[in-house]
Amino acid sequence: MRCLVLVLVAGLDLDERPVTKVINLLKDMQAQLIAEKKSDEGMYEKMACWCKNNGEGKGTAVEIAVKRIEQLENSIKALSSKASGLETSLEKLASEMAADQEALDSATAMRTKDREEFEETEQDLIVSIEGLKNALTVLEKQLSFLQVPSGESFLSVKHTVRRILNKGDDILAEILDAPSRSKLTEFVQGQTSMGSTDEIIGILQQMQENFEKNLKETQDSEATAISEYKALKEAKEAEIAAGEQQTKDKSALLGKTREELAAAKEDFEDTSDAMSADQAFLADLKKRCAKADSEWAERSKTRAAEIQAVTETITILNDDEAHDTFARTLGTFVQVRQRTKVTWHDLKAEALIQALYTAKQHVQLDSFKEVTNSINEMITDLKTEAKDEVDHKAYCQKSFQENEMEQMAVTNEIKDLDTKISDLASAIETAADEIAALKASLADADVEQMRASQNRVEENQEFQAVVADQRATQVVLNKAIDRMSDFYGNKAQLLQVSQEPGAAAPPPPAEMKEYKNNAGAGPVMTMLNNILTDAKELEAEAIKSEQDAQAAYEAFVARTNQMKAEAQKALANKSEEKARFESDKVAAETDKQDATDRSEALSKNKAELHKQCDFVLDNFTVRQEARAAEIESMQGALAALRTA
Repeated sequence: MRCLVLVLVAGLDLDERPVTKVINLLKDMQAQLIAEKKSDEGMYEKMACWCKNNGEGKGTAVEIAVKRIEQLENSIKALSSKASGLETSLEKLASEMAADQEALDSATAMRTKDREEFEETEQDLIVSIEGLKNALTVLEKQLSFLQVPSGESFLSVKHTVRRILNKGDDILAEILDAPSRSKLTEFVQGQTSMGSTDEIIGILQQMQENFEKNLKETQDSEATAISEYKALKEAKEAEIAAGEQQTKDKSALLGKTREELAAAKEDFEDTSDAMSADQAFLADLKKRCAKADSEWAERSKTRAAEIQAVTETITILNDDEAHDTFARTLGTFVQVRQRTKVTWHDLKAEALIQALYTAKQHVQLDSFKEVTNSINEMITDLKTEAKDEVDHKAYCQKSFQENEMEQMAVTNEIKDLDTKISDLASAIETAADEIAALKASLADADVEQMRASQNRVEENQEFQAVVADQRATQVVLNKAIDRMSDFYGNKAQLLQVSQEPGAAAPPPPAEMKEYKNNAGAGPVMTMLNNILTDAKELEAEAIKSEQDAQAAYEAFVARTNQMKAEAQKALANKSEEKARFESDKVAAETDKQDATDRSEALSKNKAELHKQCDFVLDNFTVRQEARAAEIESMQGALAALRTA
């Protein structure tokens, strides 16, 4: 359908004229450009502020990083040197302990060897001494009873002497000269007469004495060697123990130094990486901000030109002469627009005609083909729906099972986290109590130390006052004693009158009563001296008490400072432990919140599954049977159509 539309504007109002609309559009453009300008200015100001703040901030950060890197480099060098020194010291200690252990092992081996030799020598000497004693007993009986001993006893004596002679050791060489050896040899060989028995006994007695002397010397030497070995062993074991303790201490210090060195290196790497990132950021920032400045200058220039053009255009169009011109030129102008209009009803009718035409052709060709196809399509759709419903049921059952298993796992996890949080809360509370107790003990120690200091000051002031008083008392007493001594101590000298020999004596004055010293002078002097002695003793006692009090105060301060240091260390450890517990608790609470969120999500998911699945699961058998019956009926219809 086509139609012509004629629009006459000769009689239009001024506000309805096209120029007025153009002017309004231009004004809208002008307002929009100004608004965009303000918006861009705000954005540029934000960008400039960002550039300024971040440039200054990152610049400062780079400066700080440079200083920190320098400090870390120095720390790394110092810690490396310290670790190297400790390693060298540990190697030296290990070498010294190995040498001490080797010396101890060598001394022990030598002591064992000497002990075995001593036991062998001691046993040999004891056997020899006992043999000599038995031999002497036999020979002495011979002399006592003037009879020849029995053959067995005499043979035993010879056997003993022969055994000693056959030893041939250094001890025998020292105590037996050649003639004596020869005599004994003849005795053993039976070449000695009975009259030589006294000489043999004498030789054997001398040998016994020498053997006993050697035995005592050997035993004394063994005792000395045991004592020396014991002292050496104790010294070496003490050195080894000291070395082990030093090794333990230095190993601990080395471990701590290595940890500090590793931390410093890690901090150095982190700081270097951070500085590199900051420097890269600064470079990108300068480039980005320079580009923004350039783009802003060009953008401002372009927008200013655009606004100026729009403004000048509005001015031109709003000019009075222009309005008159528009009125004249637009008064007789007629605009004609031609357009073609096709309605929705026209399209629908055309489609309907085409569909009817197509259906007519199909009916002419095959009356049942379309019906058969429709039934087959319905059967296919029903089978697809049945299969989809089976799949949907399997999906629902699997999803419910998975949801239930996950919910069970999350519930157990929440219970475990609740227990962990409760344990951590209890641990935090215990740590807080212990920290409070440590702080209280430190506060008490400070109070006690302050009181002790105040008491010490007061005691010292009292001591100063006592000493000053005693010394002032002594000065006064000495002056008093001196003054008394001037009179009472030198009274006889004061009463003498000097005269020349042979001079005439002056006439005696009137007689005076005999002068007698005050009877109280002696006791006064004694009392003054006693008081002076007491004052000196009190001064000495005060000085000693002050020294003892000062020593006790210093010992108390040392003990208190040690206790405070230990308490501070324990407080730091407890604070770290409490912080660790709190961190673990926050982590556990976060994990619990995550688990709770997952539990809620699983609950929501289960609810969604119920929405999606309850109908299918509840009606699955009925729907499947109904669908199968429907398919069977359709298949029967198809069979009927084929035989028709």
